[in-house]
Amino acid sequence: TGGVCPYRGLAPYRQEDARWFFGRERSTDAIIAQLRTAGRTGGLVMLVGASGAGKSSLLNAGLVPAIAGGALADAGLSPQPDGEPGQRTPVVQLVPGADPLAELVRRIPDLTPVAAEARAAERAATARQQA
Repeated sequence: TGGVCPYRGLAPYRQEDARWFFGRERSTDAIIAQLRTAGRTGGLVMLVGASGAGKSSLLNAGLVPAIAGGALADAGLSPQPDGEPGQRTPVVQLVPGADPLAELVRRIPDLTPVAAEARAAERAATARQQA
């Protein structure tokens, strides 16, 4: 019929699917509460669960849109996904793969503003050299 089907089957919901993602508000609110605590204490929040449990959907179509909508603004936290400039608190999503610890270690530099600025400067220098 040409209409958009909101059911994604086994594929995870994406950020652009947030309008069709419902029924996980309590889970989203629980993660937001954990993020508030981590913001005060400097902690780390990780979402773990069995394959196919809906972790990616919860993050992409539940949590990220809630944060973008200001769910953490009153806590002084205004994250933006994956190292966008101007953020106060980084959000890094990763797929742990066969070696979750190695993947986390690889992504830790994405959590520091100084590292993000250094990577941006390095990319700019590389682009100038290649031009």
